[in-house]
Amino acid sequence: MARQGRSQQQALQLRTEWASFDLVRVGSGLPMSFLRGDLFLISGCITTTAPTKHQAGWDLTIGWVDLRSAPTREWTFLAPTAMSRYEGIYQCGTSMTLKTDGKLKINFKKNTNPMVLHISGLCCHISKEEPIPIEVAKYKRRDWFNQPSKSKAPVEEGSQIALEADENNSPALQRCGNIVCLHGEFKEAVFGPSARLVGTLPEGLRPLRDLRFLASLLGPGDSRVLEHSVALSIRLDGQISVQGGKVHQVDRKGHMRVYQQNKRGRLCLDGIRFSLTDGHPLELSKHVAGTTGCRDAPKDTASKAKAKLSYLMSAGNRAGYIAACIRQGDVIMLEGCLSWVSTRPPNAKQPLAVLPPGCWPRRREVFFTRGSDLEERRRVDIDQYGRVFCPEGVQDMRLELTGVMFVAADPSATASRPRDPDWDDLGLQYHRNDVSVVSTSFDGHVLLEEFVRRTNFHEWRFIEYDFARHANRKMLLPTGQVPLRGHAQRDVMNLNSGRSLRVWKDYNALLRQHFGI
Repeated sequence: MARQGRSQQQALQLRTEWASFDLVRVGSGLPMSFLRGDLFLISGCITTTAPTKHQAGWDLTIGWVDLRSAPTREWTFLAPTAMSRYEGIYQCGTSMTLKTDGKLKINFKKNTNPMVLHISGLCCHISKEEPIPIEVAKYKRRDWFNQPSKSKAPVEEGSQIALEADENNSPALQRCGNIVCLHGEFKEAVFGPSARLVGTLPEGLRPLRDLRFLASLLGPGDSRVLEHSVALSIRLDGQISVQGGKVHQVDRKGHMRVYQQNKRGRLCLDGIRFSLTDGHPLELSKHVAGTTGCRDAPKDTASKAKAKLSYLMSAGNRAGYIAACIRQGDVIMLEGCLSWVSTRPPNAKQPLAVLPPGCWPRRREVFFTRGSDLEERRRVDIDQYGRVFCPEGVQDMRLELTGVMFVAADPSATASRPRDPDWDDLGLQYHRNDVSVVSTSFDGHVLLEEFVRRTNFHEWRFIEYDFARHANRKMLLPTGQVPLRGHAQRDVMNLNSGRSLRVWKDYNALLRQHFGI
C-alpha cells in the first residue's frame, strides 16, 4: 500500500556556487522540496554566483535533498534555463538528474552555460512497490518509418526490432493516489516528424482526456543527459505515441536554431504523469476572450465567437476536452490546453487564465510545456495569485498546460490580490532590447554601474572578449540602462570630435607599430 499519510517539506540544500532567486533578487525565495505520500516534488528557482567555474559536459552537483526523500531510481528532468538573470528562457533547457543518494546534478553543453535554473515541475515517486509494466509496441526496422496508421504485421521471431525497451529500466507506471507516474527508457532509436505508437497503458490506468506532453531523449550509451525534446501523446484508449519533430539546438550566441533533421536518442518517460480524476475546468481570462474574432467585428459577433476551451478531437464527453485543474491534497496538477480564436496574439504581460482560489502556488513557478513545431518548448508561468502567463509570447492561439504540477499555498497565507489584476507584476521585459529591471536587484550594483559609466566602447569590447573566452560564448551582462562612453561606431574610445580624435587618427598606426598602443 502507498503511504499517503506522509507529508513533509524542507528547504533544498545548495552548494556555495548557487543561491536562491525569485527572478528579481538573489537570495529571495528558497527552493523547497515536498514529500506527499509517495510523491516527491521540488519547487523554486536558483542562480549561480560563479558562472565561469562550471565545466560543460560534466555532471555538476548543485544541491542535495533529504535521503528519506531520495528516489529508488534516477530521475531525469529538463530544467528551463536562462543565460542571464535579465533575459528570457527562449526554449533553452538543462539536463538535471536526481540521484538515488539525494544529489541533484546538472549537465550542460558549452553553448548553454546556465545562469538561472527553474527546478519547478521536478516530480517523481519514491514508492518501493513493484511497478506495473507498460506494453511496448514492436516493429521491424523496415516498418519503423512506414508505420501503418491502424494496424501492423506481427513481428516474426528472430527479426530485428526497431524499438526495444531497456532491460534494466523498462517502461512502467506507478500509482500514487489518483496520480499515475510513468518511468523507464527505450533503447536508442530514430524519431522522425510523424507520430509513432510506442506502447499502450493497461486498462483502468488511463487518462480521462487526450494529453500532450513534452518528453525527452537521452544521449547515447548509458548517460543520463537529455539531448532532445519530443512530443508525446496519450489518448483515451491508452495508446502512447511519440513525434520527433525538428531538431532544436542552441548556437554560440544563445539563440535556438531549428534544423530539418531526425532526432536520435533513448526515449525517457520520466516526468510523464496524469490524473485518474476529473478536475475543475479552467476559464480563459477576459483579455483573451475580449480579443476573440475580428478586430472590427460588432459586439454581438464577438460575443457569439466567444473563446472556447477545447482540446484534441477525440471520442468522449465534452468535459474531456477542456483544460482542468486537479487537486490531490495540496498537490495541484493541470491537464489539457487552452485555445482561442483571435486576429492577433495576446499581450505577454496579461494573464491568459486564472486558477480557482485555493489552487495558487506559493511563489512564481516556471514550467516547460509542449509547444508547436517551430517552438517545441513553451514557457508557462504561474504567479502566486494563480494567474497563467506566457512571458515570451504564444503565437498559435493555443496553450498547453499538461505537465504543470506544484504544491498549493495555504489559503490563509496567500495575498489577497496583485498590484494590478490585469498586468503581470514581473518587472522584466523579455521583448525589449534594453533591460528595464530594477537596478538594486543584486548586491554590488552601485560599483558595477560606476565601472560601466567610466568605460568606453573600446575598453568594454576587451571585457566582453575576456568573459567569452572563459565561458565559450558571449556573456549577457546586466548593464541595464547605464550608457557607455563614446559611440559604438564613430568614437569607440570617447575622444570626442575635436583635436584628440584627429591626432589619434593621424598617429594611430605609428603608435601601434612602434609601441603596441
